[in-house]
Amino acid sequence: NFVLISYRLLIEKIPIFQTLIPDLWIFALLFLVIYVPAAIIIGYWHRRTQLKVENTITMQQNPFFAKLFRVLIDVQLGNMSKEEIRSFSYQKFVKDFLRCAASIDDNLQKIIDHLKESNQINNTIIIYTSDQGYFLGEHGFFDKRMMYEESSRMPFVISYPNKILKSQRIDDLILNLDIPSLFLDYAGIKSPKSFQGKSFKKALESKNNLPIREFTYYRYWEHSPVRPAHLGIRSEKNKLIYFYGEGLNKNNTSKVKSEKAWEYYDLIKDPYELKNEFYNPKYKNEILKLHQELIKQKKLAGDIETLIPNINEI
Repeated sequence: NFVLISYRLLIEKIPIFQTLIPDLWIFALLFLVIYVPAAIIIGYWHRRTQLKVENTITMQQNPFFAKLFRVLIDVQLGNMSKEEIRSFSYQKFVKDFLRCAASIDDNLQKIIDHLKESNQINNTIIIYTSDQGYFLGEHGFFDKRMMYEESSRMPFVISYPNKILKSQRIDDLILNLDIPSLFLDYAGIKSPKSFQGKSFKKALESKNNLPIREFTYYRYWEHSPVRPAHLGIRSEKNKLIYFYGEGLNKNNTSKVKSEKAWEYYDLIKDPYELKNEFYNPKYKNEILKLHQELIKQKKLAGDIETLIPNINEI
């Protein structure tokens, strides 16, 4: 499931873009994970193992999903074991994901070729980004939503030859809510007061280090026992996570509570977050500092609707 805003649609079919910014085109290419096929396959796998269905979903059970399932899956799963269905689901998901990515790459190249041929590439901003990362077994997880690096990172590639140096990498901390503010900044539009994002235009165009954030705040509230609700804070060098493990009466949350737990990671020595150092006395002072900053960033983000149980007990 992806959205590709082509130059033909943007420029030829929408007149406002011909006059709004005549000398500057901004193309946003957004790539989202293909949730539907994976959700249907995995949902069917659970349903089959629980109800011991001997064949694929029948039209009588659910006509809509049966039709959709048969479009997406061109083989019968009835005789497969749990392990075979799991393996098939994984292969289907990953291959479809890569097909989407390849399609985007092909169409992006068409846009770039046109811009080069029309001598507009140097004055065109091209941004290539996506949704958050997806676990494929790291930490024993599938899906995402957790604050570990594999899930919380997002790719962001930008080209603007007139202003941004080629082949440089910026390791600043940036949130996805900063991206809309960047768009507006390049369009010469001031961000509304309601925006919490910060434009990182100066960091992109400068040779100097101009970070816009010292910390990033994260909160996942849609609690379930296998994916407990948590919040946390990350700096350039370390990360503190608090799994409070309750739905707090929010919609789409489980009533079953999970064990509360704190996790701390030294991202310099342990970039893959394989060892929780929360109980290591060596990091006591750093953990206390991050905890204070976590409370501060939570308030700054306006995350005050629910009281987090035992968050001050550390």
